[in-house]
Amino acid sequence: MAFRQLCREVSRRPSKALFLFRKEKKTGIAPIRLIVEKNVELKEGSMVTVNWAGKKVQAKILALSDDEEVLNKKDMEWSSKNVSDVEATPSSVEQANLPAEDQQPSEQPEKSKEKSTLHKALVFHFNHRETNERTKQGESEASHPYAEFLADQRKREVEWASNRAAKKTKLAETSTKDLEAMKQQLDAKDAECAALKSQVHDLQRVNTSTVEAQNKAQESFCKMMERLEDSLSAMEDNMAARLDRIEHRLDSLEKMWVPIRPEYEDLPTIDPDALAHLHDELIEEIVPLPPTPTPLAVNSTPVNAPSTRPEEPIQSSVREIADVIRSCVTPRKVIGVQDVIQKENQRHKCALKLLPFFFSREELSNSNTEGTHNKLPLDSTRLNSLKVLVFSRFPVDSPVEKERVWKCIKSKINSKCRLSKHITKYAVERED
Repeated sequence: MAFRQLCREVSRRPSKALFLFRKEKKTGIAPIRLIVEKNVELKEGSMVTVNWAGKKVQAKILALSDDEEVLNKKDMEWSSKNVSDVEATPSSVEQANLPAEDQQPSEQPEKSKEKSTLHKALVFHFNHRETNERTKQGESEASHPYAEFLADQRKREVEWASNRAAKKTKLAETSTKDLEAMKQQLDAKDAECAALKSQVHDLQRVNTSTVEAQNKAQESFCKMMERLEDSLSAMEDNMAARLDRIEHRLDSLEKMWVPIRPEYEDLPTIDPDALAHLHDELIEEIVPLPPTPTPLAVNSTPVNAPSTRPEEPIQSSVREIADVIRSCVTPRKVIGVQDVIQKENQRHKCALKLLPFFFSREELSNSNTEGTHNKLPLDSTRLNSLKVLVFSRFPVDSPVEKERVWKCIKSKINSKCRLSKHITKYAVERED
């Protein structure tokens, strides 16, 4: 049996037992390790072999316990009950076996005295034996290797307990110190976090204030740009109106212009030189007035010069214009374009009235001819088709003049686009 298994077996059993030695007629308390048979199941009443004082003796187990006082009580009880049986003499046994006639009268008082003296002797013997056994047990336990092992084990347990207590105190001290240090670090980190949070809040406030300022500046800039666009569009409209008035006046002046025929050509009796001399004298006598553009334009022409009329637009044939219209617009819009071209007699008005046939209202409100002022440019192909239609109806010979006229028409188209933008904006506001 292994030593470890033996330790386990021993740890499960009671450590001490009360033995009855029949041959020696004695009882004794001894540790269980003195039993020779190690694999025997120990119980009260079983017979075992005990190594008693270096001799192997048969003994009966009367009681098992770890407490020696309990075993002493059991020993006293057993001895009080069974001491007469143990100490019975052969003469008494023989006398008990004789017949009734041969039996001698018993001496009861003497027997009771003997029993009391025997009981006292047994008690003294048991006490003396107990002390001797304790001394022997201490000596045997001290000399036994297992006892030495147990003593060392107890010493080690004491050392381990003291070490554990010291370690616990050290750990408690170190843990308290570590906790205090960690609490201080946490407090410092909390302060840092609070400072960082305040900095973040300040940065957020600054960012929000800057964003609000930027938004306000952007809104003010957009409003200023809108006002500038409105003023520019108003100026362009004013200039266009003035140009229209100037052109109208020029047209009226051209229509009112009549070639002057001198009356003296029909009078052959009057000398032309004398008439000229008289005319000069009259001019000297007349007080000169401040010059005006219209009289200068009229008097600047010589008297005998032939009348000069402005160039009228050379109209193409109806078939050529119809071909150009079909090539520029869809068949559904041909009739409308033809009506506009036939009715209008001015280039810019014709171009403005032809715009809805080429561009939608949204395109006109969100775009212009060049794509400036954050707007989209109008489709160049459709714009070129409009240009072809206008100049097919009102042709111009000089390319420089043609470019100048087209630039003027584009400015009027831009003003039309701005006007359509304001109209759509006003319509949306009214709907809202």
